[in-house]
Amino acid sequence: MTSDRTETLDRLKRETLSFLTFTDDMGLWEPYHTVRSWDQVQDGQRDRPNEGLAEEAIRQLFREGLIYLYRAPWGDHLPSEPVPLSDEEVEAELTADWWRAVPSETGGVRISATPRGQQAAR
Repeated sequence: MTSDRTETLDRLKRETLSFLTFTDDMGLWEPYHTVRSWDQVQDGQRDRPNEGLAEEAIRQLFREGLIYLYRAPWGDHLPSEPVPLSDEEVEAELTADWWRAVPSETGGVRISATPRGQQAAR
């Protein structure tokens, strides 16, 4: 991994964890949309390098125990007690195509910080 890519990956991980800790949960697609905005990628354009970067950032945060993923219907009504996805479910969602579309209205997977992740962000 190049130095620039490593720096961008680390920045995306920090910003994602900070948002989850100090603001709210986010949709699985949001880290990808964040990194796309840094490169000013137009809506409707596929951005494979940043897809991979977002996928890797989420995967690393998950493996480090800093975030968990859960299912929630599209919209503003989040479950009061979300059920974390299993390792296999997380991997299946990360490799799926639905969250790579801009904008995504079909996905119902969200990301939340774990207590350990919240502590790491502070």
